[in-house]
This record gives sequence, C-alpha cells and structure tokens, in this order.
Amino acid sequence: MMRRPGSDKNNGESISQLPEVIVDFECEGDSLFIVIANVGFSSARRISIRCDKEIRDFRGEQITAMEIFRRLEFMPPGKRIRIFVNSFAAYLKARQPLRPKFTVTYFDRRQRKQIDVITHNLAVFRGIVTSDEKAYERTLS
Repeated sequence: MMRRPGSDKNNGESISQLPEVIVDFECEGDSLFIVIANVGFSSARRISIRCDKEIRDFRGEQITAMEIFRRLEFMPPGKRIRIFVNSFAAYLKARQPLRPKFTVTYFDRRQRKQIDVITHNLAVFRGIVTSDEKAYERTLS
C-alpha cells in the first residue's frame, strides 16, 4: 500500500497518527551523516531500506548494505539513528552519488504496509558545507 499525503483510508485512523520513517542527510560542519528517523506519531515495525546506489563510508564500506538498512525490527516515534558517512569534501572527491533514492518499507501497529520513496539531491550542499575551502576547491577540479 503506497501512502499518499492527505489520504485517510486507514479505518478512521488519521495519517497524523501513523508512523513515518524517513532517510535523510544531515551536515554538521563538514561532516555528512545519513539519518534514519521515525517522524510519525506511532511506532514502526519491520523496517527495511533499499537505496538505488551504493553509498560508502570513510572506510570504503558500503553503508547501505549494513544490517540496519536490511531489517530494523522496531522504531518508536521520535527515534533517530545517525550514521557518519564522511566529510562532505571527501564524499564529493570519491564521486559518491549525489541523487540517491531510498525506498523505505515498514509496517504500522496494525500490520499495514507502508512504502515511501525518498529522493535526495546532495548537490545543493556544494559550496555551503565545508570547513576546508581548499579541500572543497580540489574536489571541483
């Protein structure tokens, strides 16, 4: 069941009472993080996350293949998991994907399946997220 904003076909339960699991990117200084969060108002269960591109961390390990992306059993509302990726300059230099698309699948407490597709554009961070301007300039050449 694909959830659409504003639709309310959940047997009287409003959309605002459902879980909503997202995958986002955060920058803090020059550090880039992937965040998995339940921004909804109830717990999510059996969460799985697929990404259309490989994203590697500072060690070269594929983050999107981690167990936490394959099966997270439970996530209460307000829960956030933040995973360090790399510095943003190093992310660019390694030619990591700038437009990853995540498919997030999870179930609500009544075992109704929710699927959300989230596409990011990390290019918007170019030039505004870097603590080392020379390192950033080197990534452009």
